[in-house]
Amino acid sequence: LLCGRCFSKLGTVALSGRRQGTFFLALGCATDASMPVAVARQWQASFEAWAEKAAASWWRASPSPGAGERRVRDATGGCACGCCAFEAAILPGEVQHCYCNLCRRLSGAASMSWVPASNDRFRWTRSDGLRLVRTTRHGQRHVCIRCGGVLTIVYDSQPDCTWPVAGALDDESLEDGQWYRVIHICCSMMQPWYRLP
Repeated sequence: LLCGRCFSKLGTVALSGRRQGTFFLALGCATDASMPVAVARQWQASFEAWAEKAAASWWRASPSPGAGERRVRDATGGCACGCCAFEAAILPGEVQHCYCNLCRRLSGAASMSWVPASNDRFRWTRSDGLRLVRTTRHGQRHVCIRCGGVLTIVYDSQPDCTWPVAGALDDESLEDGQWYRVIHICCSMMQPWYRLP
């Protein structure tokens, strides 16, 4: 479930498994002050990871000693409905996790993760539902207006770089390990129920 105007993710319904038919609120959209401290602490203590082995390598990434220099890897990605797709030369050893209110709302999660790509090797291969939307004073995001998928962020201060959202990259585009730069930004805006990995 998402907002058709701003593309904020509000929740999802489990379609199979023991929780089939259950609605899950996307806590990225919950206002920070609405979460009682006692509930936040309980969630931190009783958090249950689902399908942990299927989790993307970038989610729990930490810099590896001796991971080496910056390198480039060809990657592909796109939105959930398939109307928008891209090819890029990403820097697969770098990931930026952002905890700002907007990233949380647009993803419905605790944060949104980004991987940098140089514009000289970034191109859209499908763009039927693509729209570039100014979302902040300092940046714009490419969004699929059909499925609501957020695909990239383009910072005004970095006109030569596009940051695809890590979740939009095809699974085979990011290899495990060898992270040399992992940063967490806007941590002061992180929701009280979440703990850094």
